Amino acid sequence: EQRVVVATGRVEKGRPCLTRARECILDAARGDRVIVGKIWDCEYPWDVRVEKVTDALLAAGHEVHLMCRNRTGLALHERIGALELHRMPNWPRAGTWFDAASSFPAFMNPRWIRHVLRVSREAKVDLLLCRDLPLAPLALWVGRRLGVPVVVDIAENYPAMLKHRFHWREFKPHNLIVRNPVLATAVERYVMRRADGVMAVVEESRDRLIEVGAPGDRVVVVCNTPTAARIETMGAIARERGARSGAMRLVYLGLLGVSRGIDVTLRAMRELDRHGVEVHFDVIGGMGTVDYRAEAQALGIAHRVTFHGHVPYDDALRLVAAADVGIVPHHATEHWRTTIPNKLFDYMAAELPVLVSDAPPTKRIVEETACGLAFRDRDPLDLAACITQLLDPATRHRMGAAGRRAVLEQYSWEHDARRLVDQLERVVRTRRGERVSAPRARPAAPESRSANRAADTNATAR
Repeated sequence: EQRVVVATGRVEKGRPCLTRARECILDAARGDRVIVGKIWDCEYPWDVRVEKVTDALLAAGHEVHLMCRNRTGLALHERIGALELHRMPNWPRAGTWFDAASSFPAFMNPRWIRHVLRVSREAKVDLLLCRDLPLAPLALWVGRRLGVPVVVDIAENYPAMLKHRFHWREFKPHNLIVRNPVLATAVERYVMRRADGVMAVVEESRDRLIEVGAPGDRVVVVCNTPTAARIETMGAIARERGARSGAMRLVYLGLLGVSRGIDVTLRAMRELDRHGVEVHFDVIGGMGTVDYRAEAQALGIAHRVTFHGHVPYDDALRLVAAADVGIVPHHATEHWRTTIPNKLFDYMAAELPVLVSDAPPTKRIVEETACGLAFRDRDPLDLAACITQLLDPATRHRMGAAGRRAVLEQYSWEHDARRLVDQLERVVRTRRGERVSAPRARPAAPESRSANRAADTNATAR
C-alpha cells in the first residue's frame, strides 16, 4: 500500500502518485489546461517543428515548458512569448569541449536525467512530449517516476539515419555506442511499445512505427506542413513573379548532403545542355561534404548552375518564389522512404510545380494532388525527361495551381496542429481516467514567431 504526502505529492513508499482527491483539486484549478514538458535535444531557438508544436499547444490554452541543451551558455530560464524555456546548466569551468561532450543527448546521460527530472517536477507537468528517439527512454523513465504520460514525436527514422551516417561518413569509434543503428533499432522498439502516444511525420512513418510495435490507436500523423503565415508569405511573393523570358529556372532549397540527389540533378542538367535545352538550376543551402561546384565544373555545366550558399530567410523565399519549378531529388533510401521534407510544401505554397524522386511519401503527395512529376530514383535521364515536360508554361501553371490549392485545403499546419492537440489532450484524459469524447473546438494557432528571426536556410527546408 502506498502512502502519499498530499501537501507535496511525495511518495513515502512505492511508485509516486497523487491521491484521487488531490487530482480532482488540481483538475478543478486548471480546467482543461494541460502543463506540457517538451524535451528537445538541441539548443533553442530555433527549430521549425519545435516552434510550431509549442505555438499550437499555447494557442489551445495549455502551458508549455521546453527543456533543451545549452552549449553556448545562454540564460538558464527565458520566457519567449508564453513559452517557458529551461536550458540545461552549462559547465564553463570544465572547458567548452568537456561541457559539450558531457551534455550529449543520450537517455543515460546524468546531466539530462537531472535536468528533465528537476524541471518536470518544478513545473508539475501533466505530460511529457519528447522529440525523437535519443531522449525518449529518459522521458519514459521520468514519466513513470512522476506518474505522467509520455508522447514521443518521431520526426525522423532515426535507425535509418544512423545507418546512412555509418555508410557515408568517416568512422568514429564512439559512434558504436552513441550512434549505433542496431542499438537505435532496439531502443525504438522499446519506446514504441511503452509510449502513451506517438506522433509520426507522415503516413509511411506511421505504418513503420506500428510494425515496430506501437499500438495503432496511439499513433497519429502530424506532418511538417507550413503555417498560415508561411503559406500567405509564399503566395504573396509568388504573385510578384509575373511572366519573364529566358531559361526555365529549377530551384533546390535545403541541405546538400550526399543523399539529397544534387548529383543526379547535375547529371540531368548535363543531358539537357547536350540537347540544347535551356534550364538554369539554383541551389540554395550550404555545402556539405561533397563539392558540387567542382562536380558542375567537371560536367561542363557551371554556366547552368548557381550555388547561392546560405542566404537570409526572406532572400531564400524570394529565390524560391522567383523560380519556375521546385525539386526534391532525394535518394529513395530507407530514411527518405519514411519522412517528408519541408521544402515540398514550400514549393507548393509558392505555386511551383514540383519534381520529386520516387521516394514513397513525396511521390504519393505529388501524384495525389497532381502538383508535379515523380522520376525514377537516381536516374538522371528520367529526371531530364520530366524537366522537359515542364518546359510548357501552361503545364507548369496547372500543376502549380493544384499544389497551392492542396496546401490551402489539406497540407496546412492548421489541420496538423488540431491532430496534435487532440492527441495530447486525449492521452492526459485517459491517464486521469476521464471518458474520451469528441475533440472540442479550439482557437486558431497563432502566427509563427519566425518573422522575428533571420532563419538558417538549411533548417527551414530539411
